[in-house]
Amino acid sequence: MGLYDLSKHKRADRVEEINQYIAQNLAAGVNDDIIRYFADEDTYIRKAAYQTIGRLFKADYKLQSAIIAELRKLLVSESDHVRQTTINAAG
Repeated sequence: MGLYDLSKHKRADRVEEINQYIAQNLAAGVNDDIIRYFADEDTYIRKAAYQTIGRLFKADYKLQSAIIAELRKLLVSESDHVRQTTINAAG
């Protein structure tokens, strides 16, 4: 189900869930959820994911090197969605 198929309240909950999973992945040094959100068919899910990366980069300098390293890995993905979302996150 697409992000904008949800009610406004459920959309906000879904975006918060995306934020939490991505932050947890970066802190733990894994990328399972990051790849899942970056590869999603829904443009708005991918947008929420790359905006989360940007906010975390600005908010927590301790995560900056982990974010850059992760984006470098994702940039060579076979998935078009993952590569494009990675570029958007780096922008």
